[in-house]
Parts: sequence; C-alpha cells; structure tokens
Amino acid sequence: MVLTGDLGATAEIAAVSGEDGLRAVQLMVLRPIKPMLATTAASVGEAIDDLGRAFVERKLDGARIQVHRDDGEIRIFTRNLNDVTAPLPEIVEQVSAFDAVSFVLDGETLTRVKRSRPDKLPSEASRRSRSATGAEPTRRV
Repeated sequence: MVLTGDLGATAEIAAVSGEDGLRAVQLMVLRPIKPMLATTAASVGEAIDDLGRAFVERKLDGARIQVHRDDGEIRIFTRNLNDVTAPLPEIVEQVSAFDAVSFVLDGETLTRVKRSRPDKLPSEASRRSRSATGAEPTRRV
C-alpha cells in the first residue's frame, strides 16, 4: 500500500495477481506514496532500548511533504497524499532549479518567521488542500 498510495488498488492487485503482483509494484514518480511515520516512546531510554543504535536530531515543526519531479512536471503532496502544488509556488521554483530530472523528495517544509510571528503557509496549504478535495478538516482532541 505504501507504493500505490491506495488501499483499494493494492487489494485489487493482491486479489488479481497475488504475491507476484504485489512484488511488481514499484515507485512511480508523480504518484504520491504513503510516508513512513515516526512512533512515540515513553522515554528516550525506551526508544534506544527498542531501536538499539540510533541517530537523534532536533525536531522542527513543519508540514510533511513529498516533492515529485519528472522532467519538467513538479507536484507536491501532503502526508495524506493531497496535491498542494498550487499554494506552494516557492517550493516549485526551488525544485525547478535542481539539476536532476526525475526524483522524489520526502521531508518537511518550514516557514520563515517574520517579526516573531510564524508564516501561515503550512496551515494555509492544508486548508486549500482540504477545500480542493472536499475533505472535512481534521479535528484534534
């Protein structure tokens, strides 16, 4: 399901072609993939016990995105696989300057802070994405 981004499509492949069909599924640039998400632990010690040797980095709170480029076409997807290319022209512009022709980038986009107030780009991109797809906003409890 990670590489198809679609549980229904994955189930159909499994039903029609079985294990061989599933093994044939490959990464396709411009088709979003399900991201690998971190899990939590009760403490740093518990996480190290579970993982063994580990690398730790500072967590900056941004918006998780994947950027796909195939030749001249660039598309940006959220972790929910929504296309948010239109509200992020500055990322498209920067990715356009890369020498590589075809790739997928996965990471977070961070906004600049102006006058001690964060820019609203991640939440604005998320809001526009929900509007474009007709999805209801996610409510956190």
